[in-house]
Amino acid sequence: MALYALDPFLKELYQRHEEIELQLVHERLSRVICEGVVSGKIDFGLVINPIRHTELVIVELARDEVTFWRNSRSLPNVLLCNPDLLQTQSLLKKAKGINFKRTISSDSLEVLASLAKSNAGTAILPERIVKIIAPMFTKVEGASSFQDRLALVYRSDLRKTAGAKV
Repeated sequence: MALYALDPFLKELYQRHEEIELQLVHERLSRVICEGVVSGKIDFGLVINPIRHTELVIVELARDEVTFWRNSRSLPNVLLCNPDLLQTQSLLKKAKGINFKRTISSDSLEVLASLAKSNAGTAILPERIVKIIAPMFTKVEGASSFQDRLALVYRSDLRKTAGAKV
């Protein structure tokens, strides 16, 4: 997610506030970031489809569409996906008329997009990743999609600090 979510504001934030220091924490699952925010180990999180929690403030930033992507030279019957993602699990349950004989799995959406770009198969990816890595891809006709919510999450008691206000 950092591939597309950080660029729009980090440079401006650093130009406007010279005293701010950031340490970026990357996890393969957004729910791990949410748990880090709830426990106080992480101040702010950029997450996909955040879980509701009484300690969390959730600010929706954008929406995205996850679906099946390919190009005309993609290997037939090869699926590229992260099977641990709820989006992938949901799409595979809904997939009608789409059969794959083999699967290449990875927990990196960027790696999956790169493999798909090299024609290794059809990938389940968010549209924002596709636009950055392989804008020539097309959605698989008739395939289901999953609507993602990109959100900023933080603890409700964090707003009192000077850094949080910035």
